[in-house]
Amino acid sequence: MNGPLVGIVGAGAVGQTLAAGLVAAAFPERLLVVSRQPDQARALAADLQDLALTSRSRTQADAGEVADLHGCDAVVVALRTDFKNTAEHDIRRQGATANAPALGVLARELRGYDGTVIVVTNPVDLMARRFG
Repeated sequence: MNGPLVGIVGAGAVGQTLAAGLVAAAFPERLLVVSRQPDQARALAADLQDLALTSRSRTQADAGEVADLHGCDAVVVALRTDFKNTAEHDIRRQGATANAPALGVLARELRGYDGTVIVVTNPVDLMARRFG
């Protein structure tokens, strides 16, 4: 395989939706799913393989690790830490407080990566700045 390789970080609802959309559209040739919970990444990759088969998509989905993302042409960051947002006011702050540390760790692990990174972790504006 020599087509595009896209990595998705996060196997939750947003990561699943993005990955399924990419597979259904038959783009990219390879899709790498990375999660803090490797079992979730493997399960999502298996589901995506089933989707590829039934939709006649050429996309090959696999589970991987953060280090594998360095070989990707693009990476979509859809991580979400385990927290329950109970705030009635300023709900963005709770998401930022919970997600920023994990996003910072990921950014350090991807230091030197020269592909495209798209951050969709909420709050998106703050997390994109945190990543960059």
